[in-house]
Amino acid sequence: MSVPSVLLVNPPMLLEKPDFGQAGALFSPENLKMAAINPGLLSIATYLDGKGIPVAICDLSVTEDFNVLRQMIENIKPDIIGVSSMSAFDYTETLKCFKIAVEERPQALRVAGGQHIGMLGASAFLDSPELQVLAKHEGEKVMEDIVSHIQNNQSLSDIAGIVVRDGTKIYDNPRISDLVALDNIPPLKYELYPEFRQFTPFVEESRGCPARCEYCTSISMNHGRIRYKTTEHFEIEINHAIDLWGKDHIFAILAASFGMRPKPTLELTKVFSRADVKWTTEFRADCNWEVYLNQLYEAGLVVVNVGMESASPEVLINMNKTKNPKHYLAKTRELVKWISRMPKLALRINVIFYVGETPKTIRETISFLVENTYGIDSVLYSPVFVTPGSNLEKNFHRYEEKYGARLVSSPYWDRRRLKLCQPSKYFSFEESVYVSNTLEKVFSTPEGWFASEAYHYRQDQKELKQNLIDGRYSSS
Repeated sequence: MSVPSVLLVNPPMLLEKPDFGQAGALFSPENLKMAAINPGLLSIATYLDGKGIPVAICDLSVTEDFNVLRQMIENIKPDIIGVSSMSAFDYTETLKCFKIAVEERPQALRVAGGQHIGMLGASAFLDSPELQVLAKHEGEKVMEDIVSHIQNNQSLSDIAGIVVRDGTKIYDNPRISDLVALDNIPPLKYELYPEFRQFTPFVEESRGCPARCEYCTSISMNHGRIRYKTTEHFEIEINHAIDLWGKDHIFAILAASFGMRPKPTLELTKVFSRADVKWTTEFRADCNWEVYLNQLYEAGLVVVNVGMESASPEVLINMNKTKNPKHYLAKTRELVKWISRMPKLALRINVIFYVGETPKTIRETISFLVENTYGIDSVLYSPVFVTPGSNLEKNFHRYEEKYGARLVSSPYWDRRRLKLCQPSKYFSFEESVYVSNTLEKVFSTPEGWFASEAYHYRQDQKELKQNLIDGRYSSS
């Protein structure tokens, strides 16, 4: 058999509007749709292309037109159709893609992957009778193995880290899939992505995170294993991106937590200086940022996202953000003061209205924000939600017993396989949304909000800045 061809699909998001007031990570402004290159799909496509495997990408995030998928299937007649579900925002749309795949090319193998659907494991098959294979972890090696097994007529069930439908039976291979060293993935071939120039350019610095925060889904994809690109590989990739996009865009540097290793990070500052571009990234407040932050600023860093999550020692311990809240919050305060002396650098602080919040813990976080108001440009304040398969879901009974938390049923989010919750006996889910929404407005400047949000959207949209600002400060 010839080498099977692959079509990778990035589904649209939120074709149904959420049924409640939005805030934080659940926020989606009127007149705008979040749209960015799906980095996982592009990495898989680049890897497969480097192995000589025919691959194409169908991106529906902008057109939201499923007929584009139908037409692409008809044109290229793929042997394998893979659909990505990165969040609850695209889950029901992902399931529709599989229905279309069956209608248009029933003989093609249908594969799902991505951070959201991967967490669901075998239970995702209950939502989609069309689904045949699910990748639970990272996708490069898994997709290569699937192609090889199909080509050689081998059973898929022995591929590590996948779930396979075999007639009426579902087989879940418990082995963790192999990870590909990032330098063994060729420099990203952005040209494989449809209309790539309308999106924010990005380069991946590292993948994975050694932290084990209770709410996070990253641990399910890479099991705490963090890998880095060498400085040489990173420089090749960012220079290729500059050749394609030019230097007028802000470049997003992807990392679960940038700057975990001070010495290589200092080497990267030289790369950014040579590249002469503006860029944004995220890092932990308790990393060794004081070693390199001045150099990063001089090398073009213009927006930094810091996941503080809470200023309450009790909540920080509960969510497993840190074992030493006193040190963690002291470093966060110092970071805010440090950045306040950098006029061209915008700081976003991420906060979660977490399970187990009490009036006291909320006061502690608000007090921190008030104390540091003039060093913070924007705050992303998210009501907590519980992702199936996360450690938070596994530990939720503890919050029920100690704090009076409870899961909240919502037909809309149930369909998308996301669990909302009443954080404690003190606060309803609706109150957590209201407080989060209000505090975002209070502690974000319009310019700071735009700087921290703009790269999540198509860069060719008219009045992007005004729509983003109006969307955040609207009273609706």
